[in-house]
Order: sequence, then structure tokens, then C-alpha cells
Amino acid sequence: MKISQFAALITAFRAWTASAAVQVEDIPEGGVQPQVAVAADGTVHLVYLKGDPKASEVRWTWRKPGAPWQPSQTVNTLPGSAVAMGTIRGPQLALGAAGVLHVVWNGAADSHSPRSPLWYAGKAADAKAFGPQRDLLGGTTALDGGAAVAADGKGRVLVAWHGNEEGGQPEESQRLVFVVSSADEGRRFGKPEAVNRAAPGVCACCSLAVTIEPDG
Repeated sequence: MKISQFAALITAFRAWTASAAVQVEDIPEGGVQPQVAVAADGTVHLVYLKGDPKASEVRWTWRKPGAPWQPSQTVNTLPGSAVAMGTIRGPQLALGAAGVLHVVWNGAADSHSPRSPLWYAGKAADAKAFGPQRDLLGGTTALDGGAAVAADGKGRVLVAWHGNEEGGQPEESQRLVFVVSSADEGRRFGKPEAVNRAAPGVCACCSLAVTIEPDG
């Protein structure tokens, strides 16, 4: 299978079987490193990277069941601010309440940021474009492996990544997993909190996944 292909659960649900069909397709625009999320109404949302691996664009498209993909939009508001180096640093997508989209991705150190930033951008269902991208790293550094994002449909959003604290030893044995949370669909995020301070150490090139349980 080509890198520019993906397998997604397309909403061919049958009420009497509750089963879904799997459909293999090319990513629009020859994109790479796709991520899919399916809304409760069957709408499929897709984000992917396009362009220079060192200065990519994050693209988003969507479609209703049985319909074609809609024209893609650019998520990042700073041109070329994503990286497609390797296979684990692509954009991550989560669906919030009332159709809000949450996207995070790894950036590259450049004139916008002297360190590799962790970018976030959100889009309300009725908005024509994504809001300005924001760096969530706070007082952390050495971003490497892919980050993760989750939303619970009740306004809460979590973003997780691993790195080092500023001023600390830049070693894998000292890497920590950090989480920032929002209670208002990404309008405001708190400060990064380390979740494994008692047992530090993370493979620098590994990616993360995060979920929010029903009880919060």
C-alpha cells in the first residue's frame, strides 16, 4: 500500500448489524501522515500533511456518508509550520462538542520559534477557518515524537507530549510526559503538568495517544 493511502472506517453502518465497511483510498492532494475522526452523524474528518517535509502545510477536509471529499482547507496560519520528517509527527485530530475541531502538530524551529514548537489550532463548526495557531509547549523543550489530543464532547480538551523541562538535562532518561488541559473547547489551556515525574524516561522518537474516560 502506498504511503499516500489510508484505511478509514467509512460510515456504511447498517442498523441491523452495526457493522462498518473499510474503504482504502488515496489521500487528497497526495498528502501524507493522515488522521481520521468520525463524528456521531457519520461525517468523516481528515487531516494530513502536504508539501515540503521540513515545512509542510496541515490540511483538513471532510465528507458526509456517500459524498465526495469537500475542498481542503489549510489548518496552520503560519505557512510551512509543520514537519513531516519520519512517520510519527503528523497532525492529530479530535472532535469536541458541537462539531468543534481540535488539531495539534509538531513544528520546526525557525523564525517563528527558536525551538521546535507544539502547535494547536481549533475550529468551531460554524467558523469559515481555523483560529490562529498557538504553541502549547510552555516551559518545556526538546519536542520530538508525535503529540496527542483528545476531547470529550463536554468542553474538555487534553493535549499530551513528551520532552524535557527548560534548564534540565536533555537526555531520554530525563524526558517527561506533559499534559495541558482546557475546559472551554481549547479557548484557554492551563500550564503543562508532568505526569511521570516519579519515573522519568521516554523514548524521544515515540509518539503518544491520549483519551478521556467518560467519568473525566
